[in-house]
Amino acid sequence: MNIDHDALNRRIDELTTFLCHANTRCKTVINLRLLYFTDKRHV
Repeated sequence: MNIDHDALNRRIDELTTFLCHANTRCKTVINLRLLYFTDKRHV
């Protein structure tokens, strides 16, 4: 199964923007957790 990482990243960015608004630290934490989770899934 091939994942479109660009589209996935855009969706994650939209999601974190919606959840965190302009809170950069919040966005960073969520992004790191999602990256960790997706990396674990696809190794």
